[in-house]
Amino acid sequence: MKRIVLLFATLFLFFIINAQSIKEDQPIYKTAIGVRFAPLGVSFKANRHLKSTSIEIIGYFKDGFTGAFLYNWNFTLNTAKNLKAYVGGGANIGFKNEKAGGGALLGASGVIGLDYKFLHLPLNLSLDWQPGFQFGKSNDFKGLGGIGVRFTL
Repeated sequence: MKRIVLLFATLFLFFIINAQSIKEDQPIYKTAIGVRFAPLGVSFKANRHLKSTSIEIIGYFKDGFTGAFLYNWNFTLNTAKNLKAYVGGGANIGFKNEKAGGGALLGASGVIGLDYKFLHLPLNLSLDWQPGFQFGKSNDFKGLGGIGVRFTL
């Protein structure tokens, strides 16, 4: 478990160090890191140099550990550019603990949601739904919905 947390911390630092400067047509934050609820997890989001794309990495701690790597397309919904809708997809990989049947899993996920950045606080909220299919000992559909609270950099 410590190795997985260290891996995600390393990935977060890589994106933060390599983040490009914000231009006028970009979102109002470059990176954000925080927690995700339902199920509990850690969340990292990096807005790319193109104003309409972002990368999101989420680590879930339910019945083991699952890491989701998502590529999102963002759509601005207001003139302040602090409310966006996003849609995207990606892959997930992880393992289930013995209580949940054990074994590794691999899957594909989609995502659709809303992203809100407070204008005068370094805080970002997200609400989304992530339908996905996981392959492993048992093939199953997951329809995770959740709320994210992130600190913006």
